Amino acid sequence: MSRSGKTGGGHLTESAKPLLPEPHSGRSLIDDCVHCGFCLPTCPTYVSWGEEMDSPRGRIVLMKGLAEGTIAYSDTVVGHFDHCLGCMACVTACPSGIPSITPIARGTAAAAVET
Repeated sequence: MSRSGKTGGGHLTESAKPLLPEPHSGRSLIDDCVHCGFCLPTCPTYVSWGEEMDSPRGRIVLMKGLAEGTIAYSDTVVGHFDHCLGCMACVTACPSGIPSITPIARGTAAAAVET
């Protein structure tokens, strides 16, 4: 094996393979949020309207309610998800490393419709 971690056939050994993050499931995202609020001042919709449910943290709370069945799917819930601009400013502020919630939130809302 060479110093680059490659074997003679040009393949990476297990120890030299890069570690890739596991993809988030909706439930993992909900559980990973520590509700610290660091995302709030970075979120344009929260800054503009001051409404918790229009913040990344608020949208995660909505996802949790949908997943656990404690809130009903409604136009209001979908509206909070749709207000997200998808700018991903929350991603860099998040100490838990949660990726942008936009696709996950919309998927959670879509799943609630199907049930």
